[in-house]
Amino acid sequence: MIHYFGSKRDLFAETLRLPLHLRDQVAALVRADPETAGEHVVRLFLGTWNNPTTRAPLAAMMRSVFSDEEAAEALGQFLSVHMIGPVVAASGRDRPDLRVTLIAGHLVGLAIGRHVLGVTPLASAALEDLIACVAPVVQHYLTGDLPSPAPGRRSR
Repeated sequence: MIHYFGSKRDLFAETLRLPLHLRDQVAALVRADPETAGEHVVRLFLGTWNNPTTRAPLAAMMRSVFSDEEAAEALGQFLSVHMIGPVVAASGRDRPDLRVTLIAGHLVGLAIGRHVLGVTPLASAALEDLIACVAPVVQHYLTGDLPSPAPGRRSR
């Protein structure tokens, strides 16, 4: 496989390319009301994981990020550049890099707990219940006020 793509990083980049329908959905999120974008981001992310066609490849890819630095970097780039980054940029809020990583960390943790580790009751929770629990947090990361960095500490 790597023979066709040149490197693991290129292989993962190809694997993570947005399908056309997902690209359209992200574009719609960018144009949506910023005050409801959190719910739409969570719904899109979890819906992608609930789709039987995409669940297995996503789970395999997620497992690989634990042991392959290039895979982890490729996933981070995918989330920040193609999926979450555009929505954060459209919000026009301060500290966009921090907002992207807060959202990505939350959603990736949710996916790992639910679909890779199968932690109950997270794994058996209804999709709408998860959206109702997680969307307000993601909404805050998107548009809410973030605390200022503590004096004397560098923000990374």
